[in-house]
Amino acid sequence: MNRPIRRPSTYYGMGSLARDPGAGRDVSYETFVKTNAVRAGVPVGYIAAPDQIDPDAPPAVARVYNGDWIADCPEPDELCRDAVIVDPAWPVFCCTRCGNVSLGGKWRRLIVPAPEALQTIEALLAARPFDPTRNWFPRESIADLTRENQQKGLDPDNPPEPEPGPPDPGPRLTVRRL
Repeated sequence: MNRPIRRPSTYYGMGSLARDPGAGRDVSYETFVKTNAVRAGVPVGYIAAPDQIDPDAPPAVARVYNGDWIADCPEPDELCRDAVIVDPAWPVFCCTRCGNVSLGGKWRRLIVPAPEALQTIEALLAARPFDPTRNWFPRESIADLTRENQQKGLDPDNPPEPEPGPPDPGPRLTVRRL
C-alpha cells in the first residue's frame, strides 16, 4: 500500500480548502499558516493575505523530507531559517515561525515542480516503505528517483509492505536552527 507524501492536510484534515472540525467552517491553507504563526509568536494580523506577494523577494523552494512537503524559510540566518510544511497546491510561502519578517508579513513565491512532475515524484517516493528514504531535492531528476527505486527493487505499482515497526507518533515537530 502506497502512503501519500504528506502535506498540511495530512496532519490537520484540510486541503487547499477543507473543513475545520472544531468550528464546522471552511479553512484554507492561509488559515493554517496564520494560526500556526500566531502559535509561534507572530502577532495576530501581521501576516498579509496570500495575494500580497513580494515579487522581488527570494522564493522558497519546495522539497520532500522524510515524506513531508517542506520548504526552508529564505530569511537570513539571523532572522529565521526554519523549515516548515508546505502545500504544493499553493505556490506561495509564508513562514509559520517568523511570518516572513523581512517582508513585513507579505508572502513570497514557492517554487514547486510542474503538476505532472509533482505527481511522478510523489508516486516514486510513495513506493518507498520507510519515511527516512522518502526524500526529494529539486536538484534530483525523476530519472534519479526512478534509478534509486530500481536499485532497491521498488515498483510504484507493487510496493513492498513496510516491516512492522513502532507506531507512527503523529505530526512531527519542526526543528529550528539556532
